[in-house]
Amino acid sequence: MIRCRLALRSTLLLACLQLLACGDAAEAPLRVGVISWPGYEPLLLAEADGALPHEQIQIVEQLAASDVMRLLRNGALDAAYLTLDETLTLVAEGLELEVILVADRSLGGDAVLVRPPRTSLADLKGSRIGVENTAVGAIMLAAALERAQLTPGDLKLKFVPLNHQEQAYREGAIDALVTFDPVRSRLVAAGARKVFDSSQIPDRILDVLAVRRDIAPGREAALKTLVAGHFRGLHLLYTDSPNAMAFIARRWQLEPGQARTQFSGVQLLDLTENRRLLSGPSPPLDRQAAGLAELMRAANLLAAPPGYHRLARADYLPAD
Repeated sequence: MIRCRLALRSTLLLACLQLLACGDAAEAPLRVGVISWPGYEPLLLAEADGALPHEQIQIVEQLAASDVMRLLRNGALDAAYLTLDETLTLVAEGLELEVILVADRSLGGDAVLVRPPRTSLADLKGSRIGVENTAVGAIMLAAALERAQLTPGDLKLKFVPLNHQEQAYREGAIDALVTFDPVRSRLVAAGARKVFDSSQIPDRILDVLAVRRDIAPGREAALKTLVAGHFRGLHLLYTDSPNAMAFIARRWQLEPGQARTQFSGVQLLDLTENRRLLSGPSPPLDRQAAGLAELMRAANLLAAPPGYHRLARADYLPAD
């Protein structure tokens, strides 16, 4: 009897140790930050389609890019969709990142809106203008002011987070706004007038998927699943468009037809274009990043060069 009990205890102990060992070996899900933006929607479509196993990928949706950047800084995220300038801002602060996917180019999705009876960029003078306190907001504002031959001193600048922008405009707290879809489209439908957009500064605003360099080693499987999921969502967007647009419309609280218009200001980038941008000894993305960093420094958006060596990494792109 004693021998049997000892054998049973040994068996239970071995089972517990095996479970503990499995628990130690199991990796936590890759935490990926995202906000509402047309170029990021393929990932949300992939999640809804079941292409992102929850044990591998955890999507952390936030209301504003500044929130995503804060979570990356404090280690609460492993990867995130960001604009390229936001990525450079974090790298310049000392956070080592790699770009493993380029989601889109903004070709009108970012815009400067004014409240009627204002009708032009010149009408910004003396206006209260809301802008998110991010690099992309600053780049859009700087380009608009340059086009209008105005200076920041000609405006009454108000920093307004993305999740408060629509309310601030509708309540009359601001006269103009630097914003992007879906807020842009909702306010245009409500009567706001577009006086400048990102189609006038092509290749200035790229959206990328960046991962912390320190977590990349050993997470190849999860990162490949993540990137493949993005392209799966992109495929669904093109081949199952009515259902995809209905899904996006529900998320954005729009009609399906209105949701479709959000994508008119964005060029979604396919696998072929990603290979071109991220591959080679001198990837085109790195050259674009270097040029953007110089522009940001000239506009006092970066205190110092980012100090990265290679930003682009094509290792996680699907083989076909």
